Amino acid sequence: MNALIPIREHDGRQAVSGRELHAFLEVGARYSDWFPRMLAYGFAEGEDYALISEYVRSEERGRDYAQTDHVLTLDMAKELAMIQRTDKGKQARQYFIEVEKRVKQNPAIPDISTPEGILALAQQFTRTAEELVAAKHEVATLTPLAAQAHVHNLGKEFTTRQDFAREIVKWALHNGIKVTAPQVFEFLARKLDMFVAGNREDNGDATLSGERRGLSTTVKGTSTVNGFAFHTGKLTPKGVEYAWSRAQKYIIEHGDLVLRSKEIGR
Repeated sequence: MNALIPIREHDGRQAVSGRELHAFLEVGARYSDWFPRMLAYGFAEGEDYALISEYVRSEERGRDYAQTDHVLTLDMAKELAMIQRTDKGKQARQYFIEVEKRVKQNPAIPDISTPEGILALAQQFTRTAEELVAAKHEVATLTPLAAQAHVHNLGKEFTTRQDFAREIVKWALHNGIKVTAPQVFEFLARKLDMFVAGNREDNGDATLSGERRGLSTTVKGTSTVNGFAFHTGKLTPKGVEYAWSRAQKYIIEHGDLVLRSKEIGR
């Protein structure tokens, strides 16, 4: 297998250089502009990537200068490749998948005749156990990324569906993906079961399931303008974090927020 992009080992895991991946993908934007935009997809420093600084020789300047790079896990590199939605991105993603497949088929066995080898073997066992535990928890529940919740939680108070949809549409547009407010409403209702859908009087109200899970609520009152009673479905702060993480994950995986029939209610 030809090494399209150099693979390194970082903290016991396969990793790649962000700048080398950027160069291979032939992204039009500068790396310093492109990488921060990619972080909007919810990647976390220390978990998905590490920041490094290195000195690079500039023939034009005639001296060395400091340059920032990032060490990316293969999982993050695969996602970045997929997000580009280009032939280069597809090629890079398939390459990373093949690298992982070969590593699993031919795992490196540490030399246990040395203290270092014994330590390395113990670390392998620890990583395997952690991955199994993480997989089990992922099946049971989806935990929003802390950084993502910090940036996108719309406040301590309840949030209307319209305000939430506006933020999702804005984020998607910033990343070159078209999402509409009605698609967000459908996602909240039919995919996450947080609000009532369909041609009903209580359309947009919180569902019983949404209220029980503490994700949505229905605010009722009387208009001070015309005296008419009103009811409005809103997301709780917990609901904002949950719905944001689910919507973001869906958009990254599918490239849009259009529900497939098999995805409704899952």
